[in-house]
Amino acid sequence: MWNRLFSTTNFSRTILDSFPSGIAFAFAYGSGAFQQRGHADARRNVLDLVFAVENPIAWHAENIERNARHYSCLKRFGHETVAAVQERYGAGVYYNTLVSHRESGRLIKYGVISVGALLRDLTDWDTLYISGRLHKPVRVLVGGSDAIKRALDANLRSALRVAELCLPNEFTERDLFMQIAGLSFGGDFRMTFGEDRNKVANIVDGNFEGFRDLYAPFREDNFRRESRDEKLEKLPKNVRMQLSQHNGNIEASVAAIVKQSSLNQSLKGILTAGMWKSVIYSGSKLKKMFSSL
Repeated sequence: MWNRLFSTTNFSRTILDSFPSGIAFAFAYGSGAFQQRGHADARRNVLDLVFAVENPIAWHAENIERNARHYSCLKRFGHETVAAVQERYGAGVYYNTLVSHRESGRLIKYGVISVGALLRDLTDWDTLYISGRLHKPVRVLVGGSDAIKRALDANLRSALRVAELCLPNEFTERDLFMQIAGLSFGGDFRMTFGEDRNKVANIVDGNFEGFRDLYAPFREDNFRRESRDEKLEKLPKNVRMQLSQHNGNIEASVAAIVKQSSLNQSLKGILTAGMWKSVIYSGSKLKKMFSSL
């Protein structure tokens, strides 16, 4: 299924050629990659990218040499410090934001995550930060290993299980996709202050066929006939751990994971993006929020 999402366009090669090799998996997501309801032209939005790399220290060393202007003043402390900040804090992702990509003519934001952290988030929902983005249709730029593809599939199955456990016995296809798309926003403080209030509906309605294609193989699997108890037993490890702290409330358990990681990653973003870029980026988010009121 992930092979169908793989993009080998000239545009994707133009993007990837600007960065060091060693990217094991890469994708583009969000309103800069897909047309969403309420956005006139996706190409006018920031293009969000994620790169999963095997060796963050080596990758940042070469990227700082090639693309030093992408980084905040944190680069002055060296590539090992950059990689340590990536791995130890927030959701395990290091974002460079508001980067003017000359070759494509686009404004981009790209996050770097280690393959190990990506696999843990996809299977266990450690932070639901990158795994949550992969609950929605994305454009795959680098296809990934078999291990990554298996973890990507497991992530989608988990999203379906959680969504079905949260929905009533009868629900529409749109209800299902709305529930799935909302999982990674449930506890995100930015949805209260700094995001478009119609974000989830815009994502689903703007790419309904994309959701249908993404989940079609799994909706036909036998696991959809699992009992409620069987679904609960197969939830990601971090969700099962949170259930005991939230009286078995699945939505509250998922929201607790998102709340912690989104807050920590946002605080980390001030350091990795720099104060000026953080102010500009936050301002653009606030503008979207007020325009949706």
